[in-house]
Amino acid sequence: NHNDSYNNLAIYADTSDFHIIGNKFVGGGHSPISCSPAHNGEIISNNVENSLTVLLSNEGGIEAEWKDTHNGTQVSHDIVIQGNVIKGYSYGVLVTKRDEIVSGNNYNINILGNIVTNCNNAIFIDSLQNSNINDNSISDSVVGIEFSGVNTLNISNNFVSTSTGAIWQKGNASKINILGNNLI
Repeated sequence: NHNDSYNNLAIYADTSDFHIIGNKFVGGGHSPISCSPAHNGEIISNNVENSLTVLLSNEGGIEAEWKDTHNGTQVSHDIVIQGNVIKGYSYGVLVTKRDEIVSGNNYNINILGNIVTNCNNAIFIDSLQNSNINDNSISDSVVGIEFSGVNTLNISNNFVSTSTGAIWQKGNASKINILGNNLI
């Protein structure tokens, strides 16, 4: 899909019990896979590649978020993002809360064993609790893992080779465990 305006696959309005497995996404103007908000799902073994020459400033290859205009009543939670190949986005994986209308943070979103290359921010987390970022391989990106607004986050066994920073904490954070990463 080379549409410059919409997501290739959008899971909106409190969708639950979803499985996005083994798909190939090329291009798209917004995030190829967007869960906004969604819960009890998995995004596994997908290939997500940007075909645009310009990286969109606020979009990710895979997103789990809360956004008021997407007709949800709760934050995104209980999602596994695992074993995906993501290339060429402003954010490889983006977990955020774009609006403050709903209370609480996204939670139990686990980012495991993904390969993320050629992104501004390979994994960007804003507003998340009780989650793990483990066993990912990140290269040829500006920043590897950046987070703020988090509570109880485990970052372990990731390989991160970036041009600017491997792991950055940019805002409020508590109970952060950073263990056994290979940071180059």
